[in-house]
Amino acid sequence: MTKIISHKAVRTRKSWVSKIEKSQGAFYHDVKRLENELAQEIKKDGYPTLINHLR
Repeated sequence: MTKIISHKAVRTRKSWVSKIEKSQGAFYHDVKRLENELAQEIKKDGYPTLINHLR
């Protein structure tokens, strides 16, 4: 069977879900913070990281 989602992608997803769950209620600031973190992750690991988020 072909592996569609790697173990690393699963761990990353769980981390992001946790970050989103912990938002403080200040929607604009939370979104900007998450957007900046995602941009840094893509800068560090490349666009395959973004594709994993979209799966």
